[in-house]
Amino acid sequence: MNRFSLLRRFLLFLCCLPAFLWAQPTIHSLRFDGLTKTNPYYLEQFVVSAPGAPLDTLVIAEDIQRLRNLRIFYDVRSRVEVAGNKATVVFECSELLTLLPIINFGGINENFWYQLGLTEHNWMGRGHTIGGFYRYYDRHSFAIYTHLPYLVKQRWGLIADITHNATVEPLQFGADFINVNVDRNAYLGFIQFNPTMEMAFSFGGGYLLETYRQRESTDRFPDSLDFKKYLIKVGFDQQTLDYHLHYLSGFSNQLIVESVLTEGDPTTFWKVLNISRFYARPWPTGNLAFRLRTGISTNKVSPFVPFVIDSYLNVRGSGNRISRGTAELTLNSEYRQTFMQNHIGAIQGVAFLDLSAWRPAGSTVKEMWKAENNVSFTGAGLRIHLRKLNNFVFRLDYGFSLTTEGQRGVVFGAGQYF
Repeated sequence: MNRFSLLRRFLLFLCCLPAFLWAQPTIHSLRFDGLTKTNPYYLEQFVVSAPGAPLDTLVIAEDIQRLRNLRIFYDVRSRVEVAGNKATVVFECSELLTLLPIINFGGINENFWYQLGLTEHNWMGRGHTIGGFYRYYDRHSFAIYTHLPYLVKQRWGLIADITHNATVEPLQFGADFINVNVDRNAYLGFIQFNPTMEMAFSFGGGYLLETYRQRESTDRFPDSLDFKKYLIKVGFDQQTLDYHLHYLSGFSNQLIVESVLTEGDPTTFWKVLNISRFYARPWPTGNLAFRLRTGISTNKVSPFVPFVIDSYLNVRGSGNRISRGTAELTLNSEYRQTFMQNHIGAIQGVAFLDLSAWRPAGSTVKEMWKAENNVSFTGAGLRIHLRKLNNFVFRLDYGFSLTTEGQRGVVFGAGQYF
């Protein structure tokens, strides 16, 4: 090709360029179809596509994922209506049922718990959560809570909780444990600041009233102990998680720093907990999931230590609050394989491995690696998803110890383990 041919082609390109730019559609308006509860002005905060911007299919695809990540829709699709040089972007939203009863339950060996309540995940059509529940887990508990993450546009939110948590706690005295009835009444409030959709800071605190009473007669513990406490708490959440039906991909991290002042006690208790989660999809029907919990607190020799090893919290199959410590390192790993899925929901099989180590109160970090201070459990489970119910998953897991023969248990409940 000679230089004259190249010149002719270049001149032709320059002549056609204005016509091409003129022909590119511009977004005239946005529309959200299928809404019965959600406020469309609330959704506009989370999409990049806007009137006056050029039509970009890649941006629209990212907007669809942002709307799915709000977790008030079980599916979002789009279409474009073009009239001349103007385009209307239509997001077709299929809303989840967000006013739901809370029916959670779980079991391990002879220990059984259940939770009943009601919660709304899209209150006022703005993605707010409000609800309450009653729970029986050895004893009777209840909570009333609200989370308004986007109360003032997309930047400021509010969190408030009132809880009465009654449990049976194993308090450590030397090498022995004594079961004690513990009542915790908490009145908490937090302000949330959202620099971006993927990031949130929370800060606040509240008043705590704790009562410890003997469950079994002993002279090593008073009949009753009452504590009045004041909590200061700061949290930082970052997540780049993408939701698509029952599949997850991406990363999230939650950092919590709290300090507790107790009336009549000159010392200050502090605690730091960090929870990281990572999800990947090696192929369309498989999901890898990992959770790393790292925590440390005041290392005071006391029966009142914050970190606990428990089947429901961190190690499946281990039992009901088998031990406590002032530091924790737990890794949960899971592979989820979908065997069947349709418009109703999906069934998944799960294989998991849970590892955990803790520091006994007053000990050094090196003590965490002793055999008596760590556990390892593996097992398999089943998940049943119902697509149109907000985040409803029936969970059944069977775990057994890799180091202690005969230590095993079945754990079942509602919701993914993590």
